[in-house]
Amino acid sequence: QLLAGGLSMVAVSFAWYSTMMLLPAADRPWVGDTTDDSWFSLIFGANGLGRVSGEGGGASPGGGGGSGAGANFGGAAGPLRLFNSIVGGQIAWLVPLAVLGLVLGLWTSRRALRTDLRRCAYLLWGGWAVVSWAVFSFSKGIFHPYYTTALAPAVAVLAAGGLVALWDRSRRSTGWAAALAAALAGTALLSYALLGRTAGFAPHLGSAVLALAAVAVGCLLLARIAPIAASGFGRGRLAWLAAVAGLVAVLAGPAAYSIATVGKPLSGGNPLAGPASAGTGFGGGSIGGPGGGSQPRRGGSFTSAAAGGPPPGTAGGSFGYGPPPAGAGAGGSGLPGSLGGVPSGRLSGGPGRAGAGLAQAGPGGAAVSKALVNYLEATNTVPPIWSRRSDPAPPAISRSRAPATSSTWAASWARIPPRVLLS
Repeated sequence: QLLAGGLSMVAVSFAWYSTMMLLPAADRPWVGDTTDDSWFSLIFGANGLGRVSGEGGGASPGGGGGSGAGANFGGAAGPLRLFNSIVGGQIAWLVPLAVLGLVLGLWTSRRALRTDLRRCAYLLWGGWAVVSWAVFSFSKGIFHPYYTTALAPAVAVLAAGGLVALWDRSRRSTGWAAALAAALAGTALLSYALLGRTAGFAPHLGSAVLALAAVAVGCLLLARIAPIAASGFGRGRLAWLAAVAGLVAVLAGPAAYSIATVGKPLSGGNPLAGPASAGTGFGGGSIGGPGGGSQPRRGGSFTSAAAGGPPPGTAGGSFGYGPPPAGAGAGGSGLPGSLGGVPSGRLSGGPGRAGAGLAQAGPGGAAVSKALVNYLEATNTVPPIWSRRSDPAPPAISRSRAPATSSTWAASWARIPPRVLLS
């Protein structure tokens, strides 16, 4: 059964890869983030082992491989990366509680049969969590905080399992009640710290979380040791009050971060929970995002040299749609390999914000966009968007220096064949 399941997984996983490899290279876009136009290189290099090692196509745009790569998006690699100021608000809320749940679940089921479903569940979700934590924490290549959504299901299951196991035992033992109280207090303190990193966002929520946790801890302990708990009626009321206060304290922080994104648009390709995602995003999401979207068409890329380049003979590192038009020299108002005299470093949004590129979010993005608009208005042209080797020669477009108007722009676009526009 295990062998059959493994073969099925491999077959399904490689179905897309096999289909794409059947398409002739001349009839499909260049495989982004690669130098050999190979889907195999993309899957196992730029979007696979290269992300972990920081070498080849998986290197961070902000730096080559090595320990510094990837720090522009998710902070420095290390065992506590998921708790840093960049990633913490996305996933760290319940991670300690999930670790406690995993340890407790494996310990209590250590003598169970190999086929015990409860033990199997802990092994499944625990393996999921440990592997995801290791990859995300120690990857030296490109790492975006939103990748941690892959870890969220395991964290949710293990944290819930830990709470249920502690609750069941706390009803019969003062020691386990104290352990549950400590778990609630620790989770509340972590939420308070994470909420404190976002100044101005729900300023009183952190204090409310601590107060609710204190109520839950007090009720749990009173239910075990206070005289009022001698009767079943009093103990039951305290237990229910502890359960409600504890759950709200544990879930208030992550729930607030989730709700903060509702109804607010996101610019860029780095979706984040919490208030920061309402108006901020790393514009170059295609650089680090899965799927090789960095090089949308043949003949150029927004990526750095470390992230793979276009095929030979194209203007790699330029605007990303082939070589600049004639007359665009290495300065002035042309497009000198980057954008109209704008330093190439501005394409990545400046230090520490690699990948901001042409988006509105990163520093330099507005300047680059303005330079591009000025160039297009001055030359009355558009970047060539055809990509396939079989496409016809580009249509002749006027490069007069007369100011562009809406009618001249419409005329320029009208001269481009519809098939080229659709491509």
